[in-house]
Formats: sequence, structure tokens, C-alpha cells
Amino acid sequence: MRLSILFLSFFLLLGASSCKKNSGNDEQDNGNTQIATLEAAYAASESVYGMKYTFKVQFSNIGKVTEFGVVYKPWIRDKANKTPTIGDAESSKLPFTGTPSTGVVLTGEITLRYADFNDANYRAYAITSSGEVVYGTILYISFA
Repeated sequence: MRLSILFLSFFLLLGASSCKKNSGNDEQDNGNTQIATLEAAYAASESVYGMKYTFKVQFSNIGKVTEFGVVYKPWIRDKANKTPTIGDAESSKLPFTGTPSTGVVLTGEITLRYADFNDANYRAYAITSSGEVVYGTILYISFA
């Protein structure tokens, strides 16, 4: 009798813990967010130690986005296998400010230092409310 009560209690606990409700923030984006990487533009700068760039992104479709911008990864001689990725120790991100809108070109500026690298691969990113990261295509800039 005690054994059956113990098993019954165990299965009730197991069943209760697996029946969690899915909150709205846990919803997957399911491909709703689509972001494009646009060509970066060199901006005139008074800096002698780097070059000022304006990075551009554009949404063709927007889900529940909590952050967006550009992630870049420097390289010196070989751009192969230099995919900029959020969370990668060699990649840096440039979050944009403002509210994303479909079809609008959104920009962010940064001065990239010569001392850090010669060239960089970059791509647009968007982080959804579920934590999913959506990327645009990879482009590159060259200081040469």
C-alpha cells in the first residue's frame, strides 16, 4: 500500500512539473524576423587612429525583436572561416538604437581602430524575445 502511494505521488509530481504553461516570451520566431545586411559606408572622421563606418541593416519582416544591429569579426590575412557570431570571443557587436521598422534602412556608427585589425567580416543580427538570433548575409570591409 505504501509503495503504491509512493509511486502515485511520484507520478503526480512528474506530471505536474511537465505541464508548465508556455509564456508568450518563450514563443519561437518561426522565421517571422528577416533582416538584411547592407553595405557599410565610410564616414569622414577626424580620427587618425581609425576609420569611422556607418553600418546599415534593413528588416523585410519583423517578429518580436528585443535587440538588433551588426556583429563583426576582424581578420588580417584570411577571411575564410571568419563568420561573425554573437557569443563568439573574436566577434564584437554594435547594437543599434531606435525602433525597428519594415523597409526602413537603420544605421549605427562606430570608429574601428587600425591597431585592432586590417579588415572585418560583418553581418546584421536581430535577437528575438525567445533569445533566437536571426542573421543577415556576411559582407566585409577592408581598410586597405
